[in-house]
Amino acid sequence: MASQLDVLIPAEITRGGLAAWLQALAALPEVRTILEIGSSDGSGSTRRILKGLRRKRFPTRLFCLEASRQRCERLRQRLRGVPWAEAVWASSVSPGDFLSEEEVVQFYRETPSRLNESPLEEVLRWRIQDLAYLKEHGVPADGITKIRKEQDIGSFDLVLIDGSAFTGEAELRAVQGAGMIALDDVYDIKNGRNFLTLSRDPQYRLLAMDLVWRNGYAIFARPPLESTTRDLRNILTPRTRWRWPWLR
Repeated sequence: MASQLDVLIPAEITRGGLAAWLQALAALPEVRTILEIGSSDGSGSTRRILKGLRRKRFPTRLFCLEASRQRCERLRQRLRGVPWAEAVWASSVSPGDFLSEEEVVQFYRETPSRLNESPLEEVLRWRIQDLAYLKEHGVPADGITKIRKEQDIGSFDLVLIDGSAFTGEAELRAVQGAGMIALDDVYDIKNGRNFLTLSRDPQYRLLAMDLVWRNGYAIFARPPLESTTRDLRNILTPRTRWRWPWLR
């Protein structure tokens, strides 16, 4: 069964607010461990993170997680010669952590988002295709847990959640406690509920968001990293250019 994971896709986080924020946050001396979920071939957000890392002298480890074999092969080629960056071929979580069909249907029907621009049947087919790809290609599961255990990482300093549309909520649970969490596609099923979860979490503060650029993004930080980013906030002023439709 053909899946979107079978093909290379154009880089999306190449410019705009999220790209600028990722580059700036990666350059902070306090950031020593970074997890990028959904690196694709490394030509988008990975490239911007690397630009930030190359600006500082402090050692930082970057873990790039990608489930697509074809994209991960390209990613590894891009990271050759970068000893502090590692491409990890794995699913971020286990197949059992994917949103269930019932949860997808509920989100589609009850939460207005850009997901509604596609027929429900097509959305459900995407989920089936992603799960089939993991099984057919023998993709290792629980990539986040594997990285944390093998590298002895209690919590990451910076995490980007930009993987499968159906694993975002499980990914957030797996990285909870990270110093900063960047969410791409907050106006979609991938990170829509994650945005609400972090907005209501007293441990995190909203650092930046833009609900117009593509499917929207948001970045949250917790102390002490929240205080170290104040100067960046003055430079990269957070903007809300679209009224958030889910908070009434």
